[in-house]
Amino acid sequence: MLLTTQEAAAQLRMCKKAFLRLRLPKVVVGARKFRYRQEDIDAFIRGRVSYEPTETTGKKNGGRLPARPKEVGIPKVLSWDQIQSIPLENRGRGEGGAERT
Repeated sequence: MLLTTQEAAAQLRMCKKAFLRLRLPKVVVGARKFRYRQEDIDAFIRGRVSYEPTETTGKKNGGRLPARPKEVGIPKVLSWDQIQSIPLENRGRGEGGAERT
């Protein structure tokens, strides 16, 4: 059985434009007239069946990847030992190496 683009799209519950993006095999019946075979639509559905759960099922964002957190402020908090190990020249010292008060 041959289906029009609109009928085939309705069978897959999608708009005509989204259906055309699938680029399924088509039968040319005239100048700019196409039909789709029921077997090709059934084969497309069989190829898309998944029995294993995916990471995106049940998510509120429709399966999109979660947004990356924005990096704000200090990227890493250093420990006291790490701060002490940072080499600084003339740290708190005046001439002669004596500490300031």
